[in-house]
Amino acid sequence: TVNTASRMESSGTVGEINVSETVYEFAKFFFEFEPRGKLKAKNKADMEMYYLKRIRKDLSKDPDGKLPDERFVKLYEMIKKGKRFKFRKERRDE
Repeated sequence: TVNTASRMESSGTVGEINVSETVYEFAKFFFEFEPRGKLKAKNKADMEMYYLKRIRKDLSKDPDGKLPDERFVKLYEMIKKGKRFKFRKERRDE
């Protein structure tokens, strides 16, 4: 884990949030990402990486995607409480 985190940090870009495929798969329903390709990781398979760009437009209060709206907060609170929910397919593919 420490080696993976070190590789991610050393291959990142200043001012960008670099996330793994695992984080992307969970957070893609809440945020927009930019794929950045595979990262070579010592003693592991190449890892798909993404830059987090903004809160999704349909879950944001502002045009820059920096402020979550009420729906985002509600979904986040549900996750914190361990509740499950489903997104409609059309929302996932935006």
